[in-house]
Amino acid sequence: MAIATFVMRLSKRTPSHIVFKETADRIGRLYLHRDFVDCDKVTVQIATDKSEMPEGGYKTGMIHHKQTAKKVRYKEDINGKGELGDLYVSKEVLTCLGVEKKAPIEVRISAENGKEGYSDIAAGL
Repeated sequence: MAIATFVMRLSKRTPSHIVFKETADRIGRLYLHRDFVDCDKVTVQIATDKSEMPEGGYKTGMIHHKQTAKKVRYKEDINGKGELGDLYVSKEVLTCLGVEKKAPIEVRISAENGKEGYSDIAAGL
């Protein structure tokens, strides 16, 4: 099985959220609460099975919710901690991962804090 990895960079800061964007637009903007993470870059990994994911970071399952012409919208499943809102993933990426129609995906997020490299965010969750 495959894991898709995306580096997302800071796009903007709002009073309550930090917005990250992937340059190639293969996945949509990611809105994370300031209390959850405060950094300039995050890595998002998507897979079809949680056992494929590396240790650390924030891991959660996401379920198919809606789709647009180019992307599929996922929502965090009921067993998740609720730190992620919606995540739009390109249909092309899902095809490369072998995701069946309306099948759930697994997501892992880790943050990079410039000086110390990658750190496990939300380690206490």
